[in-house]
Amino acid sequence: CSPEVIEVLQAAEECRKLTDGAFNPHLGQLIELWTRSAKAGRVPTAAELAPIVDQFNKASIEIYTKAGTVRRKDKTLLNVNAIGKGFIIDKALAKVASTEGVQSILLDIGGDIATADRTPAATRHTWTVGVANPRRSEENAEPLVHIRLIGSAVATSGDYERFYTIGGKTYSHIFDPRTGMPAEGIKSSSVTAPTAAQAGCLATSLSVLPPDQGLALIQKIKGCECLLIGSDGKQSRS
Repeated sequence: CSPEVIEVLQAAEECRKLTDGAFNPHLGQLIELWTRSAKAGRVPTAAELAPIVDQFNKASIEIYTKAGTVRRKDKTLLNVNAIGKGFIIDKALAKVASTEGVQSILLDIGGDIATADRTPAATRHTWTVGVANPRRSEENAEPLVHIRLIGSAVATSGDYERFYTIGGKTYSHIFDPRTGMPAEGIKSSSVTAPTAAQAGCLATSLSVLPPDQGLALIQKIKGCECLLIGSDGKQSRS
């Protein structure tokens, strides 16, 4: 594997441990099952979900950093979308920020945002970023809140733009690895963190965890803050 693939898989595994399984990079088969079932107009059965969820409790890969190899121990499919985009943003940001003449930069890819600044601390540029209201997410709607970024990143996860529709009911595209079912209870989860990869991982995880557990997790991680919007519209902030 390339060094980048090794780095992403290691970061994903670290996030899985940090969130006690709320984040899991082995969701490939679960996503395929739900996609097939949605096309067929039905919800996956408990019998279909059980063996997939059982695999999440086992280490399906072994990473050998020095050799640059990864060994798959079973047929579990990896899916690192939740952390991979942030990883790409971080690498691109570092490349551009190192270019001669660049002092401050904001990079936005699909709503995941990271900033960098090479100026002295006293003169660093503050970027103001709006967080979308999940109940009014159109491009020209007033943001729910504004946040300030100085050499940090922000990512938002939610069920209001991407979802499955089955029998007239919508289901989040974010899954709880512990049950195999779509996450419920959190409409939108925004996280600021030192890196875009970390922000993406945590935003996804906090979409799965109950608000009190999500806040408790964020409080343990240096340099991170969050804003959670419940399905009932209630806000929870770190």
